[in-house]
Amino acid sequence: MRPMVMVLGLAGLGLGGCGGGDCEDGFAKANDGNCYPIDGDDDDDDDDDDDDTVRPRTTRNHTGRATRHDSGRGRTTVTGTTSTTSVVPLPFEASIHCVNDGELDIQVSSPVLNGAMAIVDYADTANASSFYEAHDVTPTAADDSGTVFGLTLAMGGDYNPGFSSLYPCGTGAFFDEANVGDVMTYVVRVYDSSSSLYDCFAAGNDPSGMLDKSYPDYGNTIDHGDVSPSNCATFRSAQ
Repeated sequence: MRPMVMVLGLAGLGLGGCGGGDCEDGFAKANDGNCYPIDGDDDDDDDDDDDDTVRPRTTRNHTGRATRHDSGRGRTTVTGTTSTTSVVPLPFEASIHCVNDGELDIQVSSPVLNGAMAIVDYADTANASSFYEAHDVTPTAADDSGTVFGLTLAMGGDYNPGFSSLYPCGTGAFFDEANVGDVMTYVVRVYDSSSSLYDCFAAGNDPSGMLDKSYPDYGNTIDHGDVSPSNCATFRSAQ
């Protein structure tokens, strides 16, 4: 949580000083050395300063504003006695990369509230003999802006959904491809609190082919009926 930020603007006092020496007619010198206008009837014969009333004229402008930022997402603005609260939804996106030679990190964010799970399907569709995997990704954080899902897979072993992958992690191969979409295609799905499909997109080498189920999946699927062109948007990086 970020600290509260207070912004206060205070105008200085509008008092004019006369400098050293005597004051001009109609002004009297106060203890602070400044000259101020004299209120009351003029009395040219009165030389006793004790009878003169000196009242400094002041002008004060005061404005205040308090802004609180919570978790970098919600914002509350308070001005006087009026407050409004707004929430910035999380984007629907995925981050998939090798942490090292033996681990793959998958992160998915979505504006879905209290999402039940995400599912990430991927295949090396650029290769003649591609392999297909699907993994369920569990929620790691949720608030009014949406849900974040996260998973770390052990790489280079047997395919075990949500735990391990047949694919290896290595420089220039599969998940470390030089350009997104050179080799791999991904389908990312998010499910709401009732486990119904909330949103879906496909991206990478051949997103349309993945949605059309043009590649063998070897039965390595999870709720595969939700993967379709009618349910999922298609994105492809410019090559």
